[in-house]
Amino acid sequence: MEQGARLATCVGRIPATARRVESHLGGRSPVPYLPDRAIDRRGPAYVLGDGIPDFRSHVRYRTIGRASHGALSDAYESEFRYQNLFESSPVGIGVADMTGALLACNKAILEPGGYTPEDIVALGNNVGVLYYDPVERDTVLAEFARDGRVQDREVRYKRKDGGWYMASLNLVPIAFRGQPCILAIVMDVTKRTEAEAALRASENFLRLSQSIGRIGSWEWNLATNHARWSTEMYRLHGIEPEGFNNTPEDYTRFVHVDDRAKVEQAIA
Repeated sequence: MEQGARLATCVGRIPATARRVESHLGGRSPVPYLPDRAIDRRGPAYVLGDGIPDFRSHVRYRTIGRASHGALSDAYESEFRYQNLFESSPVGIGVADMTGALLACNKAILEPGGYTPEDIVALGNNVGVLYYDPVERDTVLAEFARDGRVQDREVRYKRKDGGWYMASLNLVPIAFRGQPCILAIVMDVTKRTEAEAALRASENFLRLSQSIGRIGSWEWNLATNHARWSTEMYRLHGIEPEGFNNTPEDYTRFVHVDDRAKVEQAIA
């Protein structure tokens, strides 16, 4: 009851809209999460999803003058919808000013590194310190300064435990709270890069094994009639990959003339 009363006091002349806001929060008032300095009691107010430094689902009140109740209701609806999308996104989203100070971010951007909002504040609230390698950070910043954006760049970020994780980073310029800022979209791709590295290692091992044993391998896709040779197959036949058309028919020209008819019959 006390929370509901405080909310009604804050919004004053729009109690009906206040009840709608509480319904969005499952009956919980946003006031306990609200710093007193953010409350303006000089006129009607609406709730605005805000990314203040501790990054939880805060709301704050802002005076908007003599707006109609209908407009206020629409503002509530719109702000909560976008706040929910921001918080619920499985992809990390953050906004920083041009000095690197983090103004807003969602939970997904913190989870791969094992951070809490309090950890970010303790680190100085600057995204620059989260790069694992300062050289990678400087490269990213130089690319953004040159091209005005960064697209699908893989960078390493620090984990809280001292390790690192691989992320795909996108940066685009935006206006936020009336100032030029940078929107960051960060996706943890550690598992994908580890799987790719494991695949490359396996392929290198197979290539080395075939080279030592002078054994080649190939596969034939019946649907496309396309053949793929291993590296050692090319070495054994003394040709470069560019000299092979990757079809079974082209392969038969490497078969001895005495055996060619049997091979052609077998693959027909």
